[in-house]
Amino acid sequence: MKKYLLKRFLISIFSLWAIFTFVSLLIRIIPGDPVIMMLGEGAPPANVKKLRRELGLDKPFYIQYLNDLNGLLHGNLKKSWITGKDNLRTILNRYPATITLAFFSMIFAILISFPLGILGGLKKDTLWEKGATFISVMGISIPHFALGPLLILFFSILIPIFPVSGMGGFSHIVLPAITLGSGLSAYLTKMIKKSIQNELEKPYVLCAYAKGLSKFEVIKNHVFKNSMIPVITLMGLQFGVLLSGAIITETIFSWPGIGRLLIRAIESRDYPLAQATILAISFTYIFVTAVVDVIYTILDPRIKFYE
Repeated sequence: MKKYLLKRFLISIFSLWAIFTFVSLLIRIIPGDPVIMMLGEGAPPANVKKLRRELGLDKPFYIQYLNDLNGLLHGNLKKSWITGKDNLRTILNRYPATITLAFFSMIFAILISFPLGILGGLKKDTLWEKGATFISVMGISIPHFALGPLLILFFSILIPIFPVSGMGGFSHIVLPAITLGSGLSAYLTKMIKKSIQNELEKPYVLCAYAKGLSKFEVIKNHVFKNSMIPVITLMGLQFGVLLSGAIITETIFSWPGIGRLLIRAIESRDYPLAQATILAISFTYIFVTAVVDVIYTILDPRIKFYE
């Protein structure tokens, strides 16, 4: 197990380095000069040259990259070019809002997908299965950037039940959570339904019935537990997707999380803040993936850590 954990740690470090390198290159390819955006197009050339030198943008890319990498290795995510605030502190202040949104989106997805998926899986070739399939297709087909405005139109403008934007009480998170969790609920419904149906067709189910176990006991003690392994996998991996998907949802609903922070950083060409934000999202995704691997062994002792 120690070798496995060391291997996972090294892979995670390499992944973060690759992401950091890719982002460093990509963000500098985006058209737009951060110095001109900060000073304005009418700024005197002397001021532009001075600020460019202060930010280190007068140096070649590989020098800028090595300086940024050296700062990262020393735990220094630098300061924002626009606000002058420490990037790590800024991200930590915004992170709870994104985690809250992802958490309630996951709760919404679970509340919708588990009943539909279980009923669809147990009642094959019935209206329950067709209904579960229909909802899955609808959830997958409607993107966040389309569903969000539709929810605002119906439930904030035509029928003013929920706030349009911002973060406050529970009512503020309902529409963003539905928007972000809709796609996940569709995938989970499909996965749960298919997983249960596959388990019901396996020989051990017939063996359990032959031993005199009731249908409820077979489903509860065998089918449901075994069918949850791929579902837990999907939930763990999709939690990282929720964080990245929150970028669109947070922008639509003016939710003060790191997704919206990333959009602002890219728009203003704030290289240090954009790099730090993407690294934070990537680290969270890698961490969640590692936790899912550990949960595997709890759900099914037959699954071992391969070294």
